[in-house]
Amino acid sequence: MDQVKIGQYIAGKRKSEGITQEQLAEKLGKSRKAVSKWERGICLPDVSVYTELCEILGITLNEFFAGEDIEPVDVAVQSERNLLGVAIEGSNRSGRLKRVILITAAAALILAAVLCWVMSREGYFLSNYVKVIDRSTQEGKTAEMLSDGYPLLYHFDVSNDYMHTDLIAHEYKNGKETGKDIRASNSFMKGDIRKGTIALLPLIMNDKEVRMVFSNEDSRLSADVQLDTELLADDNDNGYISSFAGQSSEIIRVRPDEEIPLGILYVSAPDYEGYFPGIAETYEDTARYLTEAGVDYALFFTVKFGKEEISE
Repeated sequence: MDQVKIGQYIAGKRKSEGITQEQLAEKLGKSRKAVSKWERGICLPDVSVYTELCEILGITLNEFFAGEDIEPVDVAVQSERNLLGVAIEGSNRSGRLKRVILITAAAALILAAVLCWVMSREGYFLSNYVKVIDRSTQEGKTAEMLSDGYPLLYHFDVSNDYMHTDLIAHEYKNGKETGKDIRASNSFMKGDIRKGTIALLPLIMNDKEVRMVFSNEDSRLSADVQLDTELLADDNDNGYISSFAGQSSEIIRVRPDEEIPLGILYVSAPDYEGYFPGIAETYEDTARYLTEAGVDYALFFTVKFGKEEISE
């Protein structure tokens, strides 16, 4: 996100509303100095004041993050960009913190070297993993505010010997996989950054679909998965019951060509008397849960990283 652009946008909107920095600060319970820092692009406001600030300035949250007015036709595209930008910004902050820790540890020289060797041997340094973005973090809260429903967001970080990734949606009816898988593949090119964000964006209430998004600093991939079930043919709001569940494990190790469960969208008739199973850390266990529960309809979303190059 461009802090300077956002700051200039805040200043312009404030002036157009005929509000002074002191008046804006008073309305938000902040100091005039804080408002000045925002408008100079030194820092962004705290997430707790985003909604109130936008209401005062007469703008939307997406316009705030874009730092410019958005035409209605472009709202969906800009919302997705803002959502991924917030997640990537959180990942970058985490990377900077790791570098500070490593520099501080290096100052201890021999002690740090021994400590690093022991920790490496015991597996404390993470590599090749998918990590859930905590909802309590600033990027998690902001992502929820920007979404049309609760999104599932993950960071991934894999080594350079991984050559491609696949986002996969498995369809289940009455506990059995139909074989109508939806796949979106992305090849890592030489020089690509192999860390980024995966997002599952449920749009069931309006478009009856889930959007799968993969994004790193070099590339972006998305695919829309349409729900194919007679349960959704009933226009009555009580015609079906849905639930969107995410991964409960905070960190999952990446292994070549093994599918990692990310989320499940359950859809059932009102008279369904079963239960909605959770998500296991492995694909096999989660698939078994789905089969045993026999839910009327489900979309099971996974990600897979492979080391073999795929043909175009």
